[in-house]
Amino acid sequence: MKNLMIGLTLLSSLPSAQAKNLAPVQTIQVADFNFTYKDPTGTGTAKAFSRSFLGDQKLDVTVDRIDQAFRIVASGAESQEFTFSNAPGFLVNAQTMNVSGFNLSLAQKLTASLGLGVFNSAEDNLRLENLLVECSRKTDNSEVLDQLIQGCFEKLSLKAGRFNSAAVDAVVPAALHSILSDVSSVKPNPKAPFQISSLDLRITGGKYNLVTEVRAQISGKVTSSGTASYDQAKGVLALRISEVKFGFLNITSRVFDELKKNESDKLTVKAPFVYYSLR
Repeated sequence: MKNLMIGLTLLSSLPSAQAKNLAPVQTIQVADFNFTYKDPTGTGTAKAFSRSFLGDQKLDVTVDRIDQAFRIVASGAESQEFTFSNAPGFLVNAQTMNVSGFNLSLAQKLTASLGLGVFNSAEDNLRLENLLVECSRKTDNSEVLDQLIQGCFEKLSLKAGRFNSAAVDAVVPAALHSILSDVSSVKPNPKAPFQISSLDLRITGGKYNLVTEVRAQISGKVTSSGTASYDQAKGVLALRISEVKFGFLNITSRVFDELKKNESDKLTVKAPFVYYSLR
């Protein structure tokens, strides 16, 4: 599922910052980060944005995009500068961003929460509400990004109250409209409102289970299961999708048909596998 790939990409991007002139950050603390951005610059505030937590100290944060990276400067009670290299496309291509209530703790494991995140670009409009993430961290890898991805594929819990993306909207509704034509006399309406809510993704030992509520012209529960893996050398996430169901209906082949239509230089579909390149 493309929304699963987007979620994993967002997750993998969270800790891949480096403090200026320092080795890769081993621990990160972000507290109550609120941020607005209009390409290529944004400003915000936070109670903490560093390798240490001072507690209830207001910090001013500025963000500047430089090609595929972001320069982040936190100043106030403490001063820190980070470089967020190789940022994912939905951030690099964003024309505007609005983030509120973002919290992150990266130590022996990762925990993160987000009240609201809106990322708008010419290619996509991504909206996340009430996001909560917790996953393991494999510290035997040298790179923080690899530590996180490998750890999350061992054990991950990701929940969101709402998850909307124009990229996802191009896939899931089309599959549901195809089903609607088969099982109902109701004529599919491509312009009908579409929303993914109550998303619950869990990964244990490389096996994933996804449950989400879809609100559209026909509404119901979508479930999916399969396996998730990461090729560290190539920087490629891989999903083996065993099954996608809408209620009691198996829609796996229809989802693959729609995913195939949306292939790109980042997304490759070879059923039963879906590959997403982080590079």
